[in-house]
Amino acid sequence: MVKETEKKLFAGKPGPGRPKGSANKTTAIIKDAIVAVYADLQDSVEDADKANAHFLKWAKDNATEFYKLASKLIPIQVGGDPDNPVIHEIKRTIVRP
Repeated sequence: MVKETEKKLFAGKPGPGRPKGSANKTTAIIKDAIVAVYADLQDSVEDADKANAHFLKWAKDNATEFYKLASKLIPIQVGGDPDNPVIHEIKRTIVRP
């Protein structure tokens, strides 16, 4: 026998969900925090009132681990400007002894 609450959970059609290519809210918040702490580390600012003060302290104490996290935010794909596109060029030089 199906309970009344189970009927409500699976009733109707699911929503459209997140648009393709958009970031998860939690992922975006974490990325913003990492970028903010990175900026604070670069400026060497220590302010206990900052929203990310605990994260900044951790980053200073664990610099290697923090920079591993920060490096994951670097885009993998490089896009060019339509007016100034990225040009890939391979040159081969044969050197005879």
